[in-house]
Amino acid sequence: MRTEELQSYLAAIVDSSDDAIIGVRLDGIVETWNVAAERLFGYPAPEAVGRHMALLEPPELPGEIAGFLARIARGDTIRHVRTVRIGKNGGRIAVSVTVSPVRDAEGRVIGASAIDRDIGGQTALENALRISEERYRSLTLASAQIVWTKNAEGQVSEDWPMWRAFTGQRADELAGRGWANAVHPEDRERIFEVWANAAKTATVYETEYRVRRRDGEYRHMAVRGVPVLEPGGAVREWIGTCADITGRRRAEEEVRTIHAELEKRVQERTSQLEAANHELEAFSYSVSHDLRAPLRAIHGFSRILMEEYAPEFSGQVRHYLEVIHENALQMGELIDDLLIFSRLSRQPLQKQAIAPADLVAQALHDLNQETDPRIEVLVRALPPCEGDPALLKQVYVNLLSNSIKYTGRCAQARIEVGALPADGRAAVYYVRDNGVGFDMQYVHKLFGVFQRLHKASEYPGTGIGLAIVQRILQRHGGRIWAESELGRGATFYFTMEPEP
Repeated sequence: MRTEELQSYLAAIVDSSDDAIIGVRLDGIVETWNVAAERLFGYPAPEAVGRHMALLEPPELPGEIAGFLARIARGDTIRHVRTVRIGKNGGRIAVSVTVSPVRDAEGRVIGASAIDRDIGGQTALENALRISEERYRSLTLASAQIVWTKNAEGQVSEDWPMWRAFTGQRADELAGRGWANAVHPEDRERIFEVWANAAKTATVYETEYRVRRRDGEYRHMAVRGVPVLEPGGAVREWIGTCADITGRRRAEEEVRTIHAELEKRVQERTSQLEAANHELEAFSYSVSHDLRAPLRAIHGFSRILMEEYAPEFSGQVRHYLEVIHENALQMGELIDDLLIFSRLSRQPLQKQAIAPADLVAQALHDLNQETDPRIEVLVRALPPCEGDPALLKQVYVNLLSNSIKYTGRCAQARIEVGALPADGRAAVYYVRDNGVGFDMQYVHKLFGVFQRLHKASEYPGTGIGLAIVQRILQRHGGRIWAESELGRGATFYFTMEPEP
């Protein structure tokens, strides 16, 4: 090949290279500038040839190129030095530089050949990898958990500094499965079985075991390992954490102990309550039988005296007999109400769907007020509910009997039974009358046993009726309250089920 052809051939090779190839004199003046150099640095060859290489040198690296050329002049070769160059547009370009001496026929260094390779993408990738590794290390150190890694076979192949700091093991003691020597002997076989199952299916590894701390105390650890997969699905490695849950386990044990103690107390209290209920049943039996017998005698003999021997007694004696007779009757009613009240807490509820209007009709019938012309009873629409029909009927009987009693002096008694608009809440029922009413400052006494806001001589009764009503409604999860004004009647509101 002729010299001219050889030169053209070499020039074509230089221009076809992806790397910037620059011919430089020892004084730094550019003599050749290939196409790749034009692409990389942005200078066309006519603008670069004849100028000093320092046009590519960044301000923070003054004299770097001159230093390279000085070494070249001594015959050195500079290989793969990472540095930065400045392009025509002022942009910074990361390059790997290789500079070789160019010699003449006698072997003297007369110039340099510089090959600059663009490594910007590689540098960005390396920086991203470095930042990621730094973040991983920082997260590992910041975590309150022990972070570990294992190879695909579950063997320790890298150091576990956090594990060593916790257990006191040396780095050489961790190799393979040596780390397990810090695990409680009773837990080792189990955790290796769990590991084998997770490795077989390449799924998350989760378990708990005890680890011996460097001071000799065993601590409970919650352990979780995640497989890192290759693109083909094979496990490359495992990454996991160990979290000290000893405090949580102790707290759970304390909760279990407290729960067991509470259960024991509940059982004891239940036994005591059952015993008290048996005693109350015995008391109720005694009241029902032992007290009724003398009352029947008082009631019976006083009635005989009034009916058969009345002519022989003075008016005052007859009055005394009437008082005895009436008080015996009242005492009987009081015993009946007390028995009802005492049984309410023990009587099981027989809940079912109820139409309150039917209960009102039954209550009025029992009170003989269905056709009483003196009383105007208005029963409005009553929404259905659920409860014990016998007990809820007693609610209406007691409230209606109250209204009848306290409207007794009205020329035209009016009693209204209805319900407020529900608005999505539990139904609120009411019984309203136009009777004597009461002073609201004493409303807190209204539902107490034996609490009366009116004299017994004016309005007879035992003082237990409203307490019975409250107890029935409470057993259903409901409640009762009242509003009134002296001389202007009273309204009793109540719910038959829990309010949302």
